[in-house]
Amino acid sequence: MKNVSKNIFPYIYTILIGLLITGIFYSLFLISASEITLALVWLIEGKYKEKFKKLKKQPYAMLWIAMYLLLVIGMLYTANIKSGLNDLQVKLPMLVLPIIFATTYPTEFIKKYFNKFYLFLAFIYVLIPIISLSFGWIDNIKEIPWYRNHIRASLLITIAISIILFANDSVKIKYYQFIHPLLIVLFITFQILNASLAPFILSLLIIFIWIVSRISKRNKYVAIGAIAIFIISPPLIFYLSYQSYFGIPQNIKNLENIEIENRNVYNPYALDKSLVKKWNEISTKPIDEIKTFSDSNYYALVRFLASKNYPIDTTGLKMLNDEEIKAIENNITNYRLMSSLPLEHRLYNLYYEIYRVKKDKQIGFYGSLSQRLVYLKAGITLINEKPFFGWGTGDVSTAFKNYYQKYYPQVPEKLYRKTHNQFVTIGVALGIVGMLLLLILWFYPIFNKKSRTNLTSLWICIWIIFSTMMLLEDMLEGQQATTMTVFFLTFYSMFWQPQLKEN
Repeated sequence: MKNVSKNIFPYIYTILIGLLITGIFYSLFLISASEITLALVWLIEGKYKEKFKKLKKQPYAMLWIAMYLLLVIGMLYTANIKSGLNDLQVKLPMLVLPIIFATTYPTEFIKKYFNKFYLFLAFIYVLIPIISLSFGWIDNIKEIPWYRNHIRASLLITIAISIILFANDSVKIKYYQFIHPLLIVLFITFQILNASLAPFILSLLIIFIWIVSRISKRNKYVAIGAIAIFIISPPLIFYLSYQSYFGIPQNIKNLENIEIENRNVYNPYALDKSLVKKWNEISTKPIDEIKTFSDSNYYALVRFLASKNYPIDTTGLKMLNDEEIKAIENNITNYRLMSSLPLEHRLYNLYYEIYRVKKDKQIGFYGSLSQRLVYLKAGITLINEKPFFGWGTGDVSTAFKNYYQKYYPQVPEKLYRKTHNQFVTIGVALGIVGMLLLLILWFYPIFNKKSRTNLTSLWICIWIIFSTMMLLEDMLEGQQATTMTVFFLTFYSMFWQPQLKEN
């Protein structure tokens, strides 16, 4: 009986890790339940002296633990204790997962089947929305309950693509030469429909790295040429695409009181009241005739007319067909977006933000990119106010709220966000001390000679993915995001390679 109880724990860990990764895809409750149970099983298993010896041999795990303990210390100078305790709860994976993965060994079963299981979960994850969209059961992927965040949904798929390309024998199945390319096409299709730019670009980058690595084994000069084309092409395509929408015609010298749409010049500020009146007669989305310039429906109408180079008056309105009127009512501001993919629509919004910032010569709440710049500026300002130890673990949200109320009083509170840069957000909470510790933690496996020699290609891909996302998102602020980040970085570096614990 003693031997049975002794040998059963690795299998319990295996089941709980399977539940945890399922929860990362589908359920916050399952994430919490599996993490709590993992911690309890670890405690029940005992062997604390042996586990502590293993833990001391894992500086990477110790850095994660130190980061969490610094957050606990940050509670000592926190005013909002409730918020701080909630933050510690959300960040608990930073403590639990490194300890478990550094002190336990995987079964052969998990090493053989985990990556395959992950790909199966990812396949179901993308298949449901693609089928639902194809049959018209939903209009948007976000209508499916478990897609809580479209960025993290796409990020899970980027990781799946990395596993296919860099996990080697652990994902080989019968007919994998045909199944893997089909899976990648399916995954990329999902990301295009999901319209999350950063994970989509990262997926293309991972695929490109894999292709170049294969080419370089045969001809390094061809590989260098491919890299050069890859570096030059995206900025050129982006520039030409931007110019097709918001390029300024050569004969235009002054942009004051005029706007650009599909390189067509128009003046939305010369109000034609008859246009508004006529629109209100034919549309289910009327324009406010008194506060016209504050009504988004008005700008959707005039921008759409300008995109077709129609007159901004009743003459132009009469030239629209029923489908185009419906598109305007759905806030489509450019006729080229009527039949576009969601990713193209997302790119258009990005172009428009760049255009607005250039034209208005200021950063505002125009959209995702410009908002991130505002949030980043807010974070840097708050760090400068309390540079050494920050505002405290629980007072970060309050600090940001006070900043926005002071400098952006006209902005609704729902837009009050943290920096969307995890390093800066930690700097706000814990100052330069916390930011430096996070940077040391983050780059330790790369710059430490002993750790670096044992890194796998898959882990390096995952590190690149999360490094990029840490600069663009708060990847240690939400339950799903924190668990994802800590799980993948520690699972594949410590738990997946138990031989390192013996070094």
